[in-house]
Amino acid sequence: MYGTNGTYEQGHAGSLYINSRNATEAAETVDDCYPGASKGDMLYSFLNATVGKGIADVSTQDVFDVMAISLAIEDSLKTKQPVLVKYPQLPNI
Repeated sequence: MYGTNGTYEQGHAGSLYINSRNATEAAETVDDCYPGASKGDMLYSFLNATVGKGIADVSTQDVFDVMAISLAIEDSLKTKQPVLVKYPQLPNI
C-alpha cells in the first residue's frame, strides 16, 4: 500500500513499513502477517455475501478500484512515467 507519508509492502519474503524515499534508509520489518487484523477476519462477510446472507465488508466497486490502482502502478513501473488511474464505473445492481 503506497501513501504520501510511507509505504506498507507485503510479499513472500515478509512485510515492511518504508518511511522514506531514500533507498539508503532501512525499512521497518513487520513481524505480524496481518497488522491490525486476524487472518480470515473478512472471510465470513465475503462468504455470507456470496450466498446472499449479508453484505461484504468490501464492495465490488472497491475491489475494482484497487485493481485499477494496482494496474496503473504496474504500468507506471514499466514505462517509468506517471499513469492516470482509470476507475471503472460498475452498474448499480
